[in-house]
Amino acid sequence: MKKIELIVALTYTLALVYFSLVPVPKEVSSAVKVSDIIQHFAAYSTLTFLWYIYWRKVKYSSILSLAVGALTELAQSAVPYRVFSLADLAANTAGVVVSTLLIVGIKHCLNTFKNRVSETVFKLK
Repeated sequence: MKKIELIVALTYTLALVYFSLVPVPKEVSSAVKVSDIIQHFAAYSTLTFLWYIYWRKVKYSSILSLAVGALTELAQSAVPYRVFSLADLAANTAGVVVSTLLIVGIKHCLNTFKNRVSETVFKLK
């Protein structure tokens, strides 16, 4: 199962980087749209979640996702028809942060529930 998780996370990461660097006609890339920001947010939130599933470490998945987002945005400045965008970088970062907070929150809730169930079962014995 771990191998499948790695393949999915790597494939998604490579696809995200590839499609972030493929030249896009100027008329498409010149207008900043709300949907573009939402797409960046969702893409990097998903990236963080997929790497978390593989590593089970919030720190690793968050750092990798932030690095991919920043490096991809920087690389876009060297690609024809692409530009570095602070709005895109902010959306990438927000996606990573929100995904990280959700993972941490869900882990906390599950641990709290697990502890309460354990305490209840222990009291019943």
